[in-house]
Amino acid sequence: MWVGLPGELFLNMLHLLVVPIVITSGIRGASTMGLRADGKIIAVALAYSIMTMTICSCIGLLLGVAVRPGEGVRLTDGAHSASCYRLTDVFADFIRKLIPRNLLQRGMSCIEYQRTNMSNTTDVANYTTYGDEMNILGIYAVSIAFGIAAHLTGSRGKPALVFLQAVQSIVLKLIKGVFYYAPVGVTSLIAKAILKVPAYEMNHAFTTLGYFTLSTTIGQLFHQLVVLPAIYFIVCRMRKNPYTFMWKLCPALVTGFISGTSVPALPCLYLCTKTKVNPHISSLVIPLSVPLKKDGSALFISLSLVFIAQMAEMKLTATQIITIGGLSIVLGFTTQDIPSGSILTISLIGGVTGIPVSNDSLGLIIGLEWLNDRLRTSTNVQSHAFSCVFVEKTCRKELQRIARANNPSLPTDMSLHIDI
Repeated sequence: MWVGLPGELFLNMLHLLVVPIVITSGIRGASTMGLRADGKIIAVALAYSIMTMTICSCIGLLLGVAVRPGEGVRLTDGAHSASCYRLTDVFADFIRKLIPRNLLQRGMSCIEYQRTNMSNTTDVANYTTYGDEMNILGIYAVSIAFGIAAHLTGSRGKPALVFLQAVQSIVLKLIKGVFYYAPVGVTSLIAKAILKVPAYEMNHAFTTLGYFTLSTTIGQLFHQLVVLPAIYFIVCRMRKNPYTFMWKLCPALVTGFISGTSVPALPCLYLCTKTKVNPHISSLVIPLSVPLKKDGSALFISLSLVFIAQMAEMKLTATQIITIGGLSIVLGFTTQDIPSGSILTISLIGGVTGIPVSNDSLGLIIGLEWLNDRLRTSTNVQSHAFSCVFVEKTCRKELQRIARANNPSLPTDMSLHIDI
C-alpha cells in the first residue's frame, strides 16, 4: 500500500485539475473564436480522429491476418461471455453524456444504462446508474455552449471571461507545481505495477500470448513512430522534425502510460502544447479528443477480435473483417476512458460479428492487459497532441482572420508561426 501511495496522490492531483482546465479552456476558446470558427475546428478535429482511427483499425486487421497470432493458441470450450448490455445502449449512453443533468454532481460521473437478469425469470431489468468515470464529454459540451453564449452576449460577458482567464493561469501554475512532484509519483506507480503482477503469471502470459503481444506492440509503435510523423510531414507540410515535438510530449506520454487512461494526462497535454500550438486550438481540440479519439483502442480491438477468431479456428469472411474494422472505429468513440475499457467493446463486436468471445479468450487477453492498456493509452495521448497540430494547420485562415479582427494593424498576409 505504502509503495503506491505517492503515485496515487500524483494521479489524484492530476484528476483534480482536469475539470478546471477543461471548463476554463473550453469557455475561453469558444468565446474567442466565435460560432463559425468553433464549428470548423471541431469538424476538422473529428475528421482527423476518424482518419487516424481508420488507419489504426486497418493496421490491427492487417497484423492479425499477416502474423496470425491466434493459430498457436488453443482454448478449451469455455462459457460464452454473455451480456445483457446491447450495442444500442452504447450509443444511448454516449448521447446522455453530452448533456449532464447536474454539472457539479453528474459531471463527475458518467451515466450508464444497465440491464440485469432477474432471478428465476427471463425478464431483464432496465435502469440507469452513474459510474466512476469522469464525464469529460459532458463538461466539454456545456463549456462550449457557455463560451458561444458569452461570445453572443458581447461586452456584458467580458468580465466573466477575464475571470476565467485568471483562473486558467492559476490552474496552469498548479500543473507546473505538480510536475515537480512527478518523479516521485511516477516511480511509485511503476514500482506498484511491477509488484502487482507475480513473476510466474507474467512469464505464462508472455509465453502463451507471445505473438499477440508482439503484434500489438508493433502496431502501436508503428502508429506512434511512423504513421503520426508521416501525417505531420505529408498532411501538415511541416518542415520541422516531428520527433522533436514527440520528445516534448514525454511528460504527458509517461503520465498516460503509467495511469492506463488519458484523463490524468489531459493537464499535462495542455502544459506540453501551451507554447507549441495556438492556445485557442488546444483549448478546443484536447478536451474533445481525450474522451472521443482512441487510436490505440481501435487497433487493439480489431486485432483482438481477429486473434479470438483464430483461436476458435474460425475463418473470417470479408464482410466480417469489414464489420470488425467499422465497429472498432465507431465504438472507439464511445469506449469508456478507463483502464481496460476496451474489453467490453470486444464482447459487443464479437456478438455482432458472430465471433465466439468466451470467458477463456477474454481471460487470456486480460493476462497482459496491464501492458497492452498502457501501450494503447500512450498512443492515444500522442495522437491527441498531434491532432492539435493538424487542426491548427488546416484552420490557419480562420486563425488569421480572428487575429486580424482582434488586431487590425496586422498585415493581411500574416502567417502564424508554429514553434514545434
